[in-house]
Amino acid sequence: MKTCQVGLRCQVSVPGQSVRRATIKYIGTVNFKPGNWIGVQYDEPMGKNDGSVEGVRYFECPPKYGGFVKPLHLEVGDLPEEELNLDDDDEL
Repeated sequence: MKTCQVGLRCQVSVPGQSVRRATIKYIGTVNFKPGNWIGVQYDEPMGKNDGSVEGVRYFECPPKYGGFVKPLHLEVGDLPEEELNLDDDDEL
């Protein structure tokens, strides 16, 4: 397993939730919970924030794409973005 670094791709596996792919955007402490956290930008809008929590900005991403997870729920690897299943009619 690779070491967590900002910019690396990862897979988030939190018990009771679907597995999600993301990019690491932040590593460190946060004001809202004790301990070290990993800030991620999910490939799809399955997050809870935009990289900010309670008025503190930790990283930039679109609304609903950001989230914070404990390192034990994260697997770093060569994980390309999953393609969304769009019909031809859905393309612009």
